Amino acid sequence: MQREKICREFWRRIDSTPGVNYTARNPSKVPAPEDAPIIQFFELNDMVLEARQRGASQLPSYRRELTIVCEFFVSGSTEELASAELLLFVQAARLKIFEGGTNLGRLGAISEAEDGRILRPPTGENLIGVGKAFTIEYVDDVATD
Repeated sequence: MQREKICREFWRRIDSTPGVNYTARNPSKVPAPEDAPIIQFFELNDMVLEARQRGASQLPSYRRELTIVCEFFVSGSTEELASAELLLFVQAARLKIFEGGTNLGRLGAISEAEDGRILRPPTGENLIGVGKAFTIEYVDDVATD
């Protein structure tokens, strides 16, 4: 339940990015230039960092880390300007993701984990993207879910 709340809050934030035209969670289709600017995200497995249980009759709680990979795409006005336009779009999205700091609405703590390489889907157009990974550390309390 906590993981789902986190994903919904993350999606709400990226969906409020100025200029974004299309957002998707775990999409199966390849980005299309007519949908740009696009932000899509994929949930990876989460890891249990710490398990807590007080006594055999108590329900456990887990400190977990969820990784979300985001792909940001823009359709550049020209091939030469596409990278700069992508950078501006990613910066606007990061401002929304970190709105209010590293606290993801009392659901967990978010941080950037890594940047990926430039993505160029085979569309024959100036569609360009980049991937970024974010980690969210949160507590999954079985008693409150």
